[in-house]
Amino acid sequence: MSRWRTFGIFLALAVGATLLAGTLSRVPLDKIWAALRSVALWQFGIFLLVSLLNLTLQVTRWRMLLRAQNVRLPFRRLLEIRLAAFAMTYLTPLADLLGEGVRAYLLSRENVRPPLALAAAASDRLIEWTTHIALTLLVLAAAAASGALPFQRPTLLIALAAVISLVILVGAHLAAGRRVLGPFFRMLRISNLKTLKNTARSIDRFEDILADYLVEKRPVLGRAMLLSSLISAITFVEVWLVVSFLGYQPTLTEIVIVQTMLIAVYAVPGVANVGVGDLSGAAIFGALGMDAVRGVAFAFVVRAKDLLIAGAGLASLLWLLKGNVPLLSHFLTSWLSQKNHGSTS
Repeated sequence: MSRWRTFGIFLALAVGATLLAGTLSRVPLDKIWAALRSVALWQFGIFLLVSLLNLTLQVTRWRMLLRAQNVRLPFRRLLEIRLAAFAMTYLTPLADLLGEGVRAYLLSRENVRPPLALAAAASDRLIEWTTHIALTLLVLAAAAASGALPFQRPTLLIALAAVISLVILVGAHLAAGRRVLGPFFRMLRISNLKTLKNTARSIDRFEDILADYLVEKRPVLGRAMLLSSLISAITFVEVWLVVSFLGYQPTLTEIVIVQTMLIAVYAVPGVANVGVGDLSGAAIFGALGMDAVRGVAFAFVVRAKDLLIAGAGLASLLWLLKGNVPLLSHFLTSWLSQKNHGSTS
């Protein structure tokens, strides 16, 4: 691991710890504890079950995409891989893109070609994000039209139209056999970096497989997008459950704003999102008039659920690697090497 990567990890840890300490110093711990105690154990159990249902649907969508590429693995094995990837994302400051590289690595150990493994994981995430962003913008545009947001309606409608147009444009290019992202990375070869060359080749493979979904397997893509819409709706239900358990009845607009904040927080690499999540929770809840204390409590409840799932994921990772510590070390080394060199072959 390079010195710069090590420095980045420690910087992320320092930023997260500083933000967490700063947030807790401004919000009394006794009030946070009182808010947390207002959430009954059975309520937390319902929240956990809904989250597990969402995870099950995500694995179902991933399995659907893999089957379209003639990759047939038991649902249980895919669930174990998905849990392991989440654990590596959540418990270490090394993962990015929500563990897609980890998913691809573990899937390649099941005799799936690495390029196909990475492309399937990336396609799965791309479909999820595209659908969720479109639904979020639709809700916010409707809220702006009704005067529930300080933004003007045309602003959000323009953003929504831009997202939809971009998706259609990229899809049309891929369906016509023209690549979109690969050429961009090849333009960056002026630096002659091996990483950029390998990244361009990897993206070419990914776009070829995505084009296959658009041209030859459109019904599969359509079902995956419908399933993604259901998954997005369930994520909104998760937010509503926790906020209502904390004693506040949020509007749909507030739920979407809080969920968007959660997505942004999880985009922060590794455990730096510990402090960012709690500070963001306090800030967003305060801005919505929902009490900053509840914001921190909300972040803690979500974190407790994530830690339970990450614990199950860590157990799945050890099971997938047969509890072999040297093999686990080899897994981390191979994964970091794959990240450093951008190679999926």
